[in-house]
Amino acid sequence: MATANPTQELFDLWRRSVEEGTQAWLRTLGQAPTPAAPSFDFSQFWRPLLSQGMDVWQKAAAQGKISPEFMQQWKAFMDQWIEAWSQALGQAMSTEGFAQALSRYLDQYLAVQGPLKKSLEQYNDTALKALGLPSRGQVVGVAAQVVSLEERIERVEDRLDELKTLLERTLRAVIDHEEAAQRRAAQPKEGA
Repeated sequence: MATANPTQELFDLWRRSVEEGTQAWLRTLGQAPTPAAPSFDFSQFWRPLLSQGMDVWQKAAAQGKISPEFMQQWKAFMDQWIEAWSQALGQAMSTEGFAQALSRYLDQYLAVQGPLKKSLEQYNDTALKALGLPSRGQVVGVAAQVVSLEERIERVEDRLDELKTLLERTLRAVIDHEEAAQRRAAQPKEGA
């Protein structure tokens, strides 16, 4: 049994996959209904675009060739399709049902990742110890000690600078005092 039009067969396969994908999305959204929010129908966004796209595909299939006009129509169709899905998904993601579903997913993800991360850290520590290499915690500890030592050295340097300044002032005061004493001694006394 030979197929009369392979292009039409390909088109029908594409249409079925789009419809099945849309139904899967609708079933997914139907699992988490929100009583406060009205039910959202994705088909109201994509059905006109899908019809337009199918018309363009059927026209191209009937002609048996792809023209520049067809490519422009296809690009416009794809742009509209993307915009419609963007709006539909934007509205779906702003619902309380989506937020709850995402929250459940993240909770499940973290519930799995937490123990996995802990076991991997234990495995890494064991492997590093077997290889005679420092663990991350040990490297962090040494780095903290180095930073602490650098801070203490800076404080000692600051104190030494203060002591140096104090000694220079004291030395300058002693020299000034001795010079003043020498000047007084060199001056003739008044009554002599």
